[in-house]
Amino acid sequence: MLKVFKKKEGEVIEEELEKEVEKEVEEEKVEEVNEGNEMEKLTERINDLENKTARLEVSINGLKREMDGLKEQLKKMDDTLKDVMVLYEVVSAKVNPFVNSDNSIYKKIEMLKRDILLLMGLDLDRIIDEVLYGG
Repeated sequence: MLKVFKKKEGEVIEEELEKEVEKEVEEEKVEEVNEGNEMEKLTERINDLENKTARLEVSINGLKREMDGLKEQLKKMDDTLKDVMVLYEVVSAKVNPFVNSDNSIYKKIEMLKRDILLLMGLDLDRIIDEVLYGG
């Protein structure tokens, strides 16, 4: 700046102002280019995110459908298993020697109880209570 003062004062100020204005214009152009690049990058990033979001939505919907299908299959398997268990119980009750399918011994006891009550007119439950509990 001091060297420029050797010229006339008006010319020096004008030259300095012109240089400053040129610098500011160049800086603004650089900033605009940088902002433009940043805007392009941001726009590009937004587009990428929108595309990824759309693909994720499609994937999620596909997974939901698949899960619904699996739930349905699991329900069918559960129903089938219940049917098999019922069938197993029916078959094992007929074949199992430890399970008496008609519970004949219990039926016979009940029949004897009724017969005794009819023949004797006695209350067998009251007699058993008296013998066991004394009262």
